[in-house]
Amino acid sequence: MSAALLFAVPALTLLEPSVVDSLLGDTQGNEAFWREYLASVDGLALESADYLLSEMPRLDRLEMTEAILSDHIFGAIETRSVYYDTLPDSVFFPGLVEYRVSEEPVTAFRAPLYAHWHAVLCNPDSTAAEVAREIAGSIGRFRVRRPTFLGGVAGPLDVLAAGSGTTDELRVLFGASLRSMGIAARSVTGYFAHVGQSGWMEIWDGSRWLPMPLASDSIPDDWEGLAFAVAGNEERTAALAPVGTLILEPARMVPESAGAAISVAARGMWVPIDYLEFSPTEDCTLTLGEGEYLLQLTRRRPSGAVDLWTDLVDILRGASVTVSLDQLSAGAR
Repeated sequence: MSAALLFAVPALTLLEPSVVDSLLGDTQGNEAFWREYLASVDGLALESADYLLSEMPRLDRLEMTEAILSDHIFGAIETRSVYYDTLPDSVFFPGLVEYRVSEEPVTAFRAPLYAHWHAVLCNPDSTAAEVAREIAGSIGRFRVRRPTFLGGVAGPLDVLAAGSGTTDELRVLFGASLRSMGIAARSVTGYFAHVGQSGWMEIWDGSRWLPMPLASDSIPDDWEGLAFAVAGNEERTAALAPVGTLILEPARMVPESAGAAISVAARGMWVPIDYLEFSPTEDCTLTLGEGEYLLQLTRRRPSGAVDLWTDLVDILRGASVTVSLDQLSAGAR
């Protein structure tokens, strides 16, 4: 069994009426808007509205307006064929219709960003990759600010107007700009030895996803030290760096009492790879970048006390290493 990721594959077909009723039943206060909007559109616009309805969190459903929803739905539809002869639904919905990159406010931004970049780019009709690189270079000249404790994440238009932002906010502006131009983009989260957690954007070039980090993302050259990377429901580690395989044989424990985590060494501490979710009581195979990892196995006793076992594991390029969690919990590897 492979490790499960903390993402669901997006639904790309119309929602069943019962599913819509369930979602809107939990959206009291904005239910009338959603029902009126869903009844007013059809075809790809309705599929896009259904996709967003099913994917967005409850608070976003409560705050959604016609102007914002139409901006993202029709902005995506109108630019779908700018850079692509064909764009599969599996890329179109999460890569172009999606309205958020990080935790920025839900706003309408596509029309002003489209106008801005068309005015400043050397050749907006170049390939998707060429346009993306030029936008990345332009944002690379923005001032990078340190995040504040209670600062939140600014929206893309605010970052553009300020000419500065945190690394997360600059990535938000980049992703929003790409989608506004009709370039499908998605966020990637990665963990690096000596660096810790980082992130960057990928773009769809018509046949594959290409990594497109900003200078402010501070990605090591040649992806050195990459331990694990994930975009949506897809692991990206092997596409970027040398990898090996970690095979975990299960521990004989009550599943509800058992837990496990894998961490990478960064900046004097062990940083858990939060996007890896697996059960220590089931067979599991993980793909990880070269390097040393800390494996932790825990068991909660009925009294509330917690047992903890640890092991250092070396992952080598193209090699497999097997760890018996049952033997680990018994005190031997």
